[in-house]
Amino acid sequence: MPKSPTWVVKLGGSLWRSPQLREWLSVLATSTRSCVIVPGGGCFVGAVAATQAHWRYSDNAAHQMAMLSMAQYGLMLGALEPRLRVTDFASLAVGGDPAGSCVYLPTLADCTAMENLPWDWSVSADSVALWLAGAIDATALVLLKARPPARDATDSAALAVEGFIDRHFALLQRRVNLPVIWFASGEVGRFQGALQLGEFNFPDRLIKETLNKSLLDFSE
Repeated sequence: MPKSPTWVVKLGGSLWRSPQLREWLSVLATSTRSCVIVPGGGCFVGAVAATQAHWRYSDNAAHQMAMLSMAQYGLMLGALEPRLRVTDFASLAVGGDPAGSCVYLPTLADCTAMENLPWDWSVSADSVALWLAGAIDATALVLLKARPPARDATDSAALAVEGFIDRHFALLQRRVNLPVIWFASGEVGRFQGALQLGEFNFPDRLIKETLNKSLLDFSE
């Protein structure tokens, strides 16, 4: 079965107050290629971390709350750019390719559907986006980040160690077979060019699967 031409685009929560945010949203809203935007948690997930630190409630509960914080950020993105539809996993799973670009809003039911993802802080919107890309058979995953990696690492385990992606991502990438690249917040033009051409040939931005199992021990 051929892959969907859809790209999944994780829009980092750290961009929530970026001067480039509206520009990113405009590019995505006007794209001729279908994109499913997976929102990060933004400032909303910070409240989850703060309340868990104060009340010491379970990671299980915090994970579900963090998923809902992604939905809050997604609603904010949709409000900032009304040309973007908001949708859920049930609609994406049965609806085929989305017509135009849309924003995915996680639900509590999705936590159960994401059976490969642990309910703890090893998972962020990075792994959620990778899981979703695999579930809807997308062509590719793009991670939009506030900054480039601190060093020239392209291996997923090494990028997780430095905090560029979450700790579960490298494990999940071994199960989801699709290309993953990243762009930093100031690279709207470069991303737009890639989007228009359907071009995914960015060897300097490709996040490679970790082949050495021993490097994954920190994630388990």
